[in-house]
Amino acid sequence: MELLKRMDNHATKNRVRDFLTNELPQLMLVANLSQLDIKSPSFSDMPKGGGDGNSAEDNMTEYMMAREAVIAVRKTMDKIPSMYGTILKASYIDNVQDEFIMDRIGYKPSRYYELKDQAYSWFATAYPKEIIDFRVWLDSENRSKNGVEPE
Repeated sequence: MELLKRMDNHATKNRVRDFLTNELPQLMLVANLSQLDIKSPSFSDMPKGGGDGNSAEDNMTEYMMAREAVIAVRKTMDKIPSMYGTILKASYIDNVQDEFIMDRIGYKPSRYYELKDQAYSWFATAYPKEIIDFRVWLDSENRSKNGVEPE
């Protein structure tokens, strides 16, 4: 009996990478947070003053959900093993190019990209599932259960 289901690492990595690249910046706008806000060591869960516009309940709900998702990104990156968190924070919070991160942490490209791929899996596993579950599972025949075929 397996205690943990088998994750489709490739499909999971793609989901996390797409979220961090495309959705996180949009969520930060909705949550009225800047990169400087989430880099700060004093970054807090406390709501920040809302942006301009309508104060309708829908807007507030969207704001709070976006804020919760962004805060969870930072907390997850802080929670996963240090090397993986460092790579993801540098890539997606600090917007540092991969070549500079490789140089900073002292790894050749092949090892760096291997670590970065592993970082996506760690992130997917640690991110709060009640917000987003990035994981894609394999069935008993090693096919993706979530409609994404493994490569």
